[in-house]
Amino acid sequence: MKTMQTRVFVVHMSLTLGARLVLKAQDIGMLSEDYVWIIMYGLMDLIYYMYSPLLEAMQGVLGVKPRIPRSKELDSFKVRWRRKFFQDNPVGKKVEMGIFGLWAYDSVWAPAMAAKKVEVKEPVILFGLGMSQTGPKLLRAMLETRYVGLSGEFDLVNGRLRPSAFQILNVIGKGEREVGIWTQSRAISRGFQMNETDSSLNLRESFRGIVWPGEITFVPKGWEIPVSGTKLRIAVPVKLGFT
Repeated sequence: MKTMQTRVFVVHMSLTLGARLVLKAQDIGMLSEDYVWIIMYGLMDLIYYMYSPLLEAMQGVLGVKPRIPRSKELDSFKVRWRRKFFQDNPVGKKVEMGIFGLWAYDSVWAPAMAAKKVEVKEPVILFGLGMSQTGPKLLRAMLETRYVGLSGEFDLVNGRLRPSAFQILNVIGKGEREVGIWTQSRAISRGFQMNETDSSLNLRESFRGIVWPGEITFVPKGWEIPVSGTKLRIAVPVKLGFT
């Protein structure tokens, strides 16, 4: 990748594989000026679990993850969860409840609320074998269930959660800083307090100040003059599920 013209990379990997890639990229000078790295929320959501060398290598990286609205319920839950975690792990390091944990918590409430709605008389076995006689009713009730959970509005559209707002984050120091928000209606903006004049902002002005790899504040060009004969190659994994 270093020999190619492109200097913009999108990383969609697990923490284990992503950490190996980032550290190797740093070793060969690919996390310096003129490079842009964007990581998906599978990695971004785990930034507080990263060890120091990895976090130092990721300075200036941009990340994307679903935006979780602040609420009293969420703050109260996090306090209770931390207290219970440290009771069970007294020598453990500081941890935070990530987006996947909050989604899991909210998802458990959906079948419970649906079961109450259809007045299920028989035991509901969620992860076992067999067929519930009230299964179809329960499924319809789940698909129609709408409520505000810890992770925000729970609303299934065609069996999937309705797309939420996404935070665009900049890795700085030991944490992250929000530099923009993406929504379906407004695309990218500085935040939800956008006024009428903000609608004319161009893409660059839609972000708060970003510190890029190499501690530069101007936008990297993201490309290099190509070596004669260099061609872009796109690799597609041969795997079940891909067409």
